[in-house]
Amino acid sequence: MDMAGGSTDDILKLTVHLVDYRDRAALNEEWEAMFPDPQSRPARQVMAAQLDRGALIQANLLAVLQ
Repeated sequence: MDMAGGSTDDILKLTVHLVDYRDRAALNEEWEAMFPDPQSRPARQVMAAQLDRGALIQANLLAVLQ
């Protein structure tokens, strides 16, 4: 986000695909560190997935930069 001229405050939604759904606990830990205030967190969707080339996680986000 910094390189795009924004910050995590500009994120509206994050979609995360995990190969091993049990990795959700590790994801939640990072999520809470990045967005400590539950009232201002963006929307999030987490799904199990089969990813290419040995990837364990894929994330897509929607943000608005002004």
